[in-house]
Amino acid sequence: MNKACSSLFLSFLTISENEEFGRFYCYDGHDEPSSSDSTQIIYRASDNRKGGTSPRIGTLLLKEQPNCFCVSEEQRSRICNYCFREKSEGMKLSRCKACKYSHYCSMECYNADQHLVECKALQKHPQVTNSMRLMLKCFLSCKTVEDVEKIENLSPKQSMKDIEDLKQLAILFCDYVKELDLSISLIGHRKTDVDYLYLLFQKIQRNTFSICNDEMNVIGSGLYVHTSLFNHSCVPNCTVLFDSKKNIYVRVINSNIKAGEPLTINYVDLLDVTPNRQHKLDKQYHFTCQCPRCTSTVNSEERNTHVESMLEMANDFKQKNQLQEAINCYSRVVSKKKSSPKLFHDIYLGIALNALAHNYVELGEFEKAYHYAVESLPLLEQYYPEFYPILGLQYLMCAKLGAHLEEEKHHQARTQTTSSFTPNISSQWFQKAFPIFSKLFIHEDNTPFDVLRRNQITF
Repeated sequence: MNKACSSLFLSFLTISENEEFGRFYCYDGHDEPSSSDSTQIIYRASDNRKGGTSPRIGTLLLKEQPNCFCVSEEQRSRICNYCFREKSEGMKLSRCKACKYSHYCSMECYNADQHLVECKALQKHPQVTNSMRLMLKCFLSCKTVEDVEKIENLSPKQSMKDIEDLKQLAILFCDYVKELDLSISLIGHRKTDVDYLYLLFQKIQRNTFSICNDEMNVIGSGLYVHTSLFNHSCVPNCTVLFDSKKNIYVRVINSNIKAGEPLTINYVDLLDVTPNRQHKLDKQYHFTCQCPRCTSTVNSEERNTHVESMLEMANDFKQKNQLQEAINCYSRVVSKKKSSPKLFHDIYLGIALNALAHNYVELGEFEKAYHYAVESLPLLEQYYPEFYPILGLQYLMCAKLGAHLEEEKHHQARTQTTSSFTPNISSQWFQKAFPIFSKLFIHEDNTPFDVLRRNQITF
């Protein structure tokens, strides 16, 4: 399925366990990091650590390749379905002539993805869901006893309450793979064991991560066994990023972590109201978040179904590439909020402003995009942590748009085109973006991610 898992653990990690959360990572409190073998997890007794130091912002806790992965439906014709490289002038994609579904940049990737095994199923089931495909790739990744143990040790250990959609998936999966030879997998003989498949689907649902490119756009999904031990919080002290090779990086974004304190990431988008976050967490992960933000009574984050309907309508237009219609919907949300500030929560305004900025970028209306991107920043800064990848990318967008508009100001002056843009301010957004990029968007050897190289950002 893929090359041997290459995980880097640092000795800042302790694994704790309790009945409520199972196994999860805590901060170790060591002064000096040390590498461990990629196939091992570091266990340390947190209560033996007295004193210790808080980690620095950007401290790398873990790097890991996915045990199995699957490209998203929207991206399968745009990126190589194995290495996830983007189609470009220098790299062409070839579609499989048999299934007419998967795309690869080379025969090396075609073979590495073991596409021949899945190809037969894709020919009969071209409308297959990513959940089914990821399950098959999970089967194909189990070639050793250790591989099987990694998967079977994931939570939950036993089947949970009835989850009808997963039961139906287990039955459908039996039909999807019934004609496939899965003898290369140590669990291949269980491909029609519905009870086993039902439990395995629960494990995959709970422990799968959305794989993003280095601009935080979702391009696939993958199972990262060790990373799944990080618990969730809507006020996380760590964050995840991905490089161009599907490696996941977990880095510290809060320097006030004490020894023995749980290390947390966010499983759902933080720019959403509490009831929606709680619903998403319960539906996919089957727990109720008790973080400070979810339990706060100071600033109640109430849902507004009317506004959510407008945002859903806008997203539907966006998916159909009807950008002007989407902009009209988002603009109505902004207009309603500004005319009646207490009508609904500020978070909805932040969602609409951010969406307007990105839609106007796609339309090439950069001054409007800049205006909305800047207007969205106070809300993004309020609900995202100070050192957060999406916030850094938003600063970068403001900086790039500002620089572009500054270049145009002389032309605007010559043609006497009116403009509300104030020149010479793009540098302030670069200055805000730089600390986030320099601490988060880097490989373990401190070389920058590709997104920084493309934007000519150097440290």
